[in-house]
Amino acid sequence: MIAMTEVALEQFGKIDVLVNDAGIIGVSQWWERETPSDEDWAQVYAVNVRGMVITSEIVSENMKARNFGKIINIASIAARQGSPDIPHYSASKAAVVSWTQSNAAQLAPHNINVNAICPGLLWTPMFEALVKRRANFGSPGLDSEELAGRELF
Repeated sequence: MIAMTEVALEQFGKIDVLVNDAGIIGVSQWWERETPSDEDWAQVYAVNVRGMVITSEIVSENMKARNFGKIINIASIAARQGSPDIPHYSASKAAVVSWTQSNAAQLAPHNINVNAICPGLLWTPMFEALVKRRANFGSPGLDSEELAGRELF
């Protein structure tokens, strides 16, 4: 994340909009376990929370220098509703929402807008693995292209 962000800043000189959209549910074969492992918890928080924080901190320094920017963090409806199958994912996305609120207050004096989006079900390989685990899951959800573009709105 650090290298990727530094390359983008080096190549373009600035980042006006950052979308933090990383999200995982667990390590390999997570759906075969009844409860998430310690490794699942650690990996999910490393990607879903810490990755967002590190990237936002680096990019926001560039934004603060210009007194302008927009950071959009993709959380999940799971942050608000929770899920019996993926409590570690739900907790990580709740952390995204909470951190977004704190970061928004920190960066507002620098004219940097920070928001989180909590989409419902998006049809991704990660979601497909969850659907296979539960019969009669309900709504098939949107695909990621249906969400694209709404983020900047």
